[in-house]
Amino acid sequence: MMTLIKRFRYSYLHLVCTLILFSNSFFSYENGLYITLLFFLLINFTCFSNEYFVIRYYDQNKQKDRNKGYALFIVLQVFITLIIFFGFKFAFSL
Repeated sequence: MMTLIKRFRYSYLHLVCTLILFSNSFFSYENGLYITLLFFLLINFTCFSNEYFVIRYYDQNKQKDRNKGYALFIVLQVFITLIIFFGFKFAFSL
């Protein structure tokens, strides 16, 4: 269990950050709780699956630099989160 937490530490950190930053973003909408849960489910599914692919790639290619790959993963995940957030804001504000 501890190795699973240690391997996916960036996804868990992203989970905590998204909960803090976006927890009140959709509660003013109709069915705000369901929209918020769907948003968190989608964001964290993409985050954990992307980190799984990064871990798998660097387990197969041990000679590559992990730090560069994780930096790209974090930047990409922030952009994906913002795109999904603005997509949800636009889709559910109509």
